[in-house]
Amino acid sequence: MSWVSWLFLANGAVECSAGLVAFIKPSALPTFTTIRDGQPAIAVRWWGTAVTALGLATVIARNAPDKDVGKQALAAGMLLYHVVLCYYCAKKQAGQSNAAGLAIHGPLALGFACWLSTVRNL
Repeated sequence: MSWVSWLFLANGAVECSAGLVAFIKPSALPTFTTIRDGQPAIAVRWWGTAVTALGLATVIARNAPDKDVGKQALAAGMLLYHVVLCYYCAKKQAGQSNAAGLAIHGPLALGFACWLSTVRNL
């Protein structure tokens, strides 16, 4: 398996895990520790469903040809997603969860940026 396939697989594992945790217990994620029930919990569960779907999409797309426009669009979306999350983690007060967020989302953003820079038909 190429490094790109591993990148898509790792991204899928991270996103599916976060999505499932958010769906099952929203307060288990560091960003949502104060959310227990009510409308905020429902919103986090919807977010968890969407993130799980993105994770599954990246796992499915991992073996598509690099020239596939759908794979490139998915990678561009995931790049933007991870960059925004890195910004959010860096902007918050220093803490263990923020460092973990940067350690998870930073390499994924870098990986998608590197792969997209090698694809010539964007």
